[in-house]
Amino acid sequence: MPYTYGVSCTMDFNAERHSIEHRFEDGGRLWANNAFRKHVTRGQAVKLGEWIVDKDYFPESDDQTSATIYVFASDKTDTNHITDEGCQFVGQFDVEFPRTVAKPIARKAVTEAMRFGGTELEVKGTSNGGETYKKKIKF
Repeated sequence: MPYTYGVSCTMDFNAERHSIEHRFEDGGRLWANNAFRKHVTRGQAVKLGEWIVDKDYFPESDDQTSATIYVFASDKTDTNHITDEGCQFVGQFDVEFPRTVAKPIARKAVTEAMRFGGTELEVKGTSNGGETYKKKIKF
């Protein structure tokens, strides 16, 4: 791969990894905003047309019903934030979380995967309600 690909997300703050300017506190926990969550690393061998790296993403609150997934590419192998030098926005798509009041946040995940073609990246989000959302991003 010529780039490292990942998505923007909020995750637990790690002082060794995350910039203080992206740190915030909520519910007694420290979080990192605009964090780069890696799916594929620059230089990694990837089979064309194969779905890779399923990762779960969760709503920020019980009443959140949808989210926009922002996909980024970086010319570095270990990017920490989407604002880091060499990191660029490549596309976005919307997903809906399962519509149920009974499920706690941890059970309302959307699983994301990426598939690379010759001139495009396809991103797929699947809710645990079974709905699948796909977006093709041209290079």
